[in-house]
Amino acid sequence: MKSRAFLIFLILGGAVAVSRSAGALTEGIGKGDARACYLAAETHQYPEIGIATCTRSLVEESLNNADRASTLVNRGVLKFANGQNAEAMADFEAAIKILPEQGDAYADRGVSLILLGRYDEALANINQGIDLGLNHPYLGYYDRALAEEVMGRYPDAYRDYKHALELEPGFTQASDKLKTFILTKAPSPS
Repeated sequence: MKSRAFLIFLILGGAVAVSRSAGALTEGIGKGDARACYLAAETHQYPEIGIATCTRSLVEESLNNADRASTLVNRGVLKFANGQNAEAMADFEAAIKILPEQGDAYADRGVSLILLGRYDEALANINQGIDLGLNHPYLGYYDRALAEEVMGRYPDAYRDYKHALELEPGFTQASDKLKTFILTKAPSPS
């Protein structure tokens, strides 16, 4: 079961506000509570119930390392959506310990770090996630653009929002963010 959290941010005047209705985009196979956990993370309906389902899966089901790491990421996404950022961060870190090559856990940890105002660490984590590979690469570029934007790196943010939209043309969050940019012509050298 592979997982990728989709966490939406509104960046206003350098402050980051997180939408608690953020949705997870995950791909999953399998049965039982691990599958139900994935579905809960995808829809974010009743995150408290989803968290309990994920926990039950982690405790009671025999999961291989990939499924265990993905279930931790899914539970982290639900905790994040439920306003439990520290607990979500712990799940992302546990997933990384189990499966250090899972890019999604790094990118999700990076999003949590944005909330904590640790922008350089956030950017490093998101970059590592992108480098390792993500189930939904457009989300990694979108997450990176969020970090870049809050850091004042507007040209980089613009390029990453644009790349996210190229990878997923129907991704309205990226197209909405691109509408907030005003493009100007660079001054010619004197």
